[in-house]
Amino acid sequence: MTLQNASDSHNEEKWNYKIVRNWEKIVALSSQRRNQYSFLIVLMGLLEFGKFPHNQIGFLCNDPKLSFKFMGDTISVVVLLSVTALMPIVVMWVTEYTCHARNCYDKETECNESRLKQVWFWYGHYTIGIVALVVGCNIMKVVVGEPRPHFFDTCQPLEAQNCTNEYIESYTCTNSIDSNWFIEDSSKSFPSSHSALSVFTSIFIASYLQERMTDKTLLMKAWFQLLTSTWAIICSLSRIADHRHHWWDVLAGLIIGTITAILVVIFRVNLFRLERKTSSKRVKSDFIGNEQVACFDEKNYQSKKKLVNSAHNVDIPEDRELRDITVSWKE
Repeated sequence: MTLQNASDSHNEEKWNYKIVRNWEKIVALSSQRRNQYSFLIVLMGLLEFGKFPHNQIGFLCNDPKLSFKFMGDTISVVVLLSVTALMPIVVMWVTEYTCHARNCYDKETECNESRLKQVWFWYGHYTIGIVALVVGCNIMKVVVGEPRPHFFDTCQPLEAQNCTNEYIESYTCTNSIDSNWFIEDSSKSFPSSHSALSVFTSIFIASYLQERMTDKTLLMKAWFQLLTSTWAIICSLSRIADHRHHWWDVLAGLIIGTITAILVVIFRVNLFRLERKTSSKRVKSDFIGNEQVACFDEKNYQSKKKLVNSAHNVDIPEDRELRDITVSWKE
């Protein structure tokens, strides 16, 4: 009996050890940055294509705010995603290659590679912010489940056909022409992803231009920042004009996108300031405002410094003669 208890205890300890080891492997796997990004992308796809059940908050019969006709999108999803993906990388690449000298980078490798790596570093964090923003907006859409302004036209709820001044908590869509994704999307109005993405892109690019464009291009800097702000304004207002969102949905999207952009700019890309590395070939740069005014190699600087010091140590004939006279006088 004692041997049986000991065997059971040993098996239980072995089983617990396996469980702990498996959990450690899972935690280690999830802690890897690449797996975290993959998880966010998969979650974004599942939320976007309706693989999670979404909430229904109901509607009021004959509500005029939900009785608009579906008019399509002035700025389509394809245009939004294209601008969101391409505009930052183009702006950063052109700015870095036109406004900054090649030797103003920390270079462990060739200057072109260093400059290109720096741009991709910023763009990588920008992409992470975009994915996190889309996931957050989609989660809120699923949880809130607010009907869009064209809800009656798209969903065609059965309960709204013979009701007057009643609040319907649960409904069934009868639209058999459009796809299920489009019908479910008619009850995902809050918040506006268009406004969130557009303002995120605008703030990110405007912050980049503010830090990386030199003061010599002050007028051009303000012009480009105005263009990026105009993109966010047009994109947001179009969602209201197309009756795709309520005004409070657009406002919420602007707030969410602004907060996310500020967090990414401050904590992820360090306000677009170049990080300095400590090495034998460290490159120093001095900044006045936004303009880099001096870049030099520390190794060459030390060599020149030694040369100057050695020059000061050379004996001049007159000085040597005076020292000899002084020594003989003391004797």
